[in-house]
Amino acid sequence: GIVYAVCCTAASARAQVRCANETVPPVRDASGNANDDESRVLIVTYATPHVHSYARYALAVNANWARRFGHSFVVDARDLAVGGVDVKNAKVLVKQHWVAQRDISEQWVLWIGADAIFADFDEFRDDVLRRLLAEYGQDPWVQVMITRDPHGRAGNSLSLFNADVIFLRRSEWTASFLQRWWDDPRMKEGRTDQEVLELLYIEDVLGAASAFVLLPPLTLNSDTLTIVSGPPRAQPVIHLGGHTDGIRATVFKEALRLLCERPSGPDPDGLELQEVYIDALRAEARAPSEGRSSGHVHSSAISGTFQRLAWHLEERGHSAEAVEVQRSALRLVKQRFGPKHRDTLQAAIALGGTLRSSGQLEEAESLHRWAYRGMADSLGANHRDTLTTANNLGLVLEARNRHGEAEQLYRMAFEGLRKALGSEAPAALSSAFNLASTLTARSLHGGGATVVRGNGETVAAEAERMHRLALRGREKSLGAQSPLALESRDALAQLLVAFGGAPRAKEAEALQRSSLLSRAGGTGAGAGAVAPAADRATVQARSTLAQALRLQGKTAEAVEHFRIAYTLCVETPALGGPDGPNTFAAATNYASALQDVGRNSEAGALFRDAARGLHRTLGEEHANTRGAFSLYERFKKETGSK
Repeated sequence: GIVYAVCCTAASARAQVRCANETVPPVRDASGNANDDESRVLIVTYATPHVHSYARYALAVNANWARRFGHSFVVDARDLAVGGVDVKNAKVLVKQHWVAQRDISEQWVLWIGADAIFADFDEFRDDVLRRLLAEYGQDPWVQVMITRDPHGRAGNSLSLFNADVIFLRRSEWTASFLQRWWDDPRMKEGRTDQEVLELLYIEDVLGAASAFVLLPPLTLNSDTLTIVSGPPRAQPVIHLGGHTDGIRATVFKEALRLLCERPSGPDPDGLELQEVYIDALRAEARAPSEGRSSGHVHSSAISGTFQRLAWHLEERGHSAEAVEVQRSALRLVKQRFGPKHRDTLQAAIALGGTLRSSGQLEEAESLHRWAYRGMADSLGANHRDTLTTANNLGLVLEARNRHGEAEQLYRMAFEGLRKALGSEAPAALSSAFNLASTLTARSLHGGGATVVRGNGETVAAEAERMHRLALRGREKSLGAQSPLALESRDALAQLLVAFGGAPRAKEAEALQRSSLLSRAGGTGAGAGAVAPAADRATVQARSTLAQALRLQGKTAEAVEHFRIAYTLCVETPALGGPDGPNTFAAATNYASALQDVGRNSEAGALFRDAARGLHRTLGEEHANTRGAFSLYERFKKETGSK
């Protein structure tokens, strides 16, 4: 039958929290026996009165979610932040308490912070917790499941995962590990609980590296960069970490309203909650608050509002508005905290990144240089934030074709971040990838494929080595299917095609088939496969695959992949549409492949249209235009065409 929501209204926040806590209590069994439903999970949250302004709604949503899917839910409201312990670190004791309880029968605990909600209420399929238990929970060695978050950072954490939603087996091992986590001296040194957890994982304390499963981003948490990146079916949990309490209250209250007004809750395939979230960001940006988050004022909470809003605007193609939002953020934090404050410098970096994306490179470079000098002066040249800023400055210089300067910055950032965070930290791997990319560009445009370094290695060979390092690290730390791993796979394949020729084309083919398979959701990367979403990376991967096939003499299949790339460009406005420069470049590739198989009439028309189109859009003197006309003239000479 229909399951109607409870705890929709209450006389006070305390009453609503109490209602949530009483909705589906743990299954008590003094004997410690498991209940009949072995996949019933105890969902635990921690909410003291200082977070009730938003927790009242989040807890009501999560209690209803647990009730709908046959799980238990409990709110721990004890004040454990005593003796100088940070309230955030006190959450470790809450986890340990419920994992070690002997009079409840649930075999797993899902810890979820009061600033996170379940969003997928689709009862016509198994819920996310039961799916994870079916996939991983049958392995007795698995004790902890936690979601990767390459863009997240708590304190000085390594951005490996996000500990505010964590799945824990109720076992002796987990109870001992949680106690070890709490007892770690670094918990009393000002580090966050997540920083310490990452270190315990890396150090393999009590065999943690084997006991943990690192889930793909969005599995049980938000990505810190996007927060609400898609519909509930794709992102079943929304975590508003680092947000102001006002934004949290707005989003969670609206989620509860949707659930109470219609039993099905938010549309599992819709973006209702994303719209609510963006509207809340807009409201905060129009009238900035003091930045209160979890009951305390945090300067980063308010600047983060602007940066997240700008990110979503960029994703929707509103780059000019995104720039203005970032300008407003910089003015605000500079006025509140001064020009040398870290949040001011971070706002300058964010604005610089948005300007770089929109092609305003001169101003972007100026902002990044200011931020880099400020970080170096206040934090030191070897601090991770200074090194990351150097990497960001390198991105602008690379975009301005100043590859030598960019290379120096990337190299410095990679070496410094590798020493500070470890070679597999996402930030270090990003610098390795960027270094490899600018080395590749130098090899392509400056003859670096034959330039020999002092160690006997060519520039192209070093680029390949760094791309392989980045790919291995990203696959290990982020997962083989992560967007950044796919980015590395694509880049390595492109390098192999450019410099390896036929001997390396087979490996390039395998790499691109693998990345296209991942993008297509496992439906295949053959010429007849369902095409994944048309974005620039997918079209480039398809084109690189075609080039690898062509180098191996597989001309018929190469033609079909070049055709798909060309068609995607023609049919996708974001890629240029029928009259875009990218489309004309794809037409030239397609034409060359058609010529290979003797379809000269079609090839000639495409060569001609591409040359004329580039002349029209880029001008007569542009290198791409001259290249297209050169190819057209060569085609006519080779085929005797007029």
